[in-house]
This record gives sequence, C-alpha cells and structure tokens, in this order.
Amino acid sequence: MKHIAWRLGRNADWNTHTTLNACPQLYRFNAGIWLDMEKLTQKWADKYGKVWVICGPVIYRDRVIKYIGDPGEKRIPVPHVFFKIVIREDRGSLKVLAFLYSHKAIARPYRHASYLVSVDKIEAVTGLDFLTLLADDTENKLEKQVPVDIW
Repeated sequence: MKHIAWRLGRNADWNTHTTLNACPQLYRFNAGIWLDMEKLTQKWADKYGKVWVICGPVIYRDRVIKYIGDPGEKRIPVPHVFFKIVIREDRGSLKVLAFLYSHKAIARPYRHASYLVSVDKIEAVTGLDFLTLLADDTENKLEKQVPVDIW
C-alpha cells in the first residue's frame, strides 16, 4: 500500500509502515496475488478518480493457529485468510467489490473474480460491521451483492 498511499501525502505514505498496520503474510502471497490486487486498486483509483479500500486479516478460532515470534517475544498469530473491500462511486451510486483470499501462495494467472464474496460474508467471518454510514436499505443491498466480475 505504500506505493499507493503517497497520493494522499507524505504522512499517509509514512503511516503505512507502522506496527499498527502490520500483519504477517507469506512472501509468495504478499508479493503475488495480494500485490496484484493492490496494483488493481491503484488502476481503479486512476480510472474512477478515487476508490475506498478496507482490508485486513481473518483468524479462524476453530482452526489451528500458527504464530510467529521468537522465545520471549510477543507471539503474533498468522491469519488464515485476508479480505479486501473496494468501493467506488458510479454516477451517484456506490459499487462494491469484496474479496476473500486464502493465505497461501496462489499461482498465476490471478483470477480475482473467483475470490469475490459479499460484504455480508466478510462481516460474518470478521465480526465487523462495514458501510455503517450508509442508509440501512442501501447498506443492506450493497452488502448482500456478489458481483459476477470485477470492474
């Protein structure tokens, strides 16, 4: 995200690299499909003027959790999956894409459309509530949708 955040100014660029914004990722995931999606969001921002991006980790409590950290250090859980929600305005209405990626090396070609889910699905696995500033009917409609393809 650092290569995208610079658009918002030096402070935003700098703040993308703090421990508050850090999450362990496998190199082949981070440098693979996740980076490819970051580049897509950058292209969408260029094409549509702006996009809003919400992303984060998901750790399933009912699965085996792996940790990183040396003895004596705080152990950090390694997420099972990562989500990304991308929102854009289109002639006064909002369009939303929601992706849920397994945290593993994913082979090229990257088929992001196969990872599309509803925002409701991401809310269910994270326990978070998104799009809360929208009117309830608009929020509910957008959160149920699963587009058949990406922009």
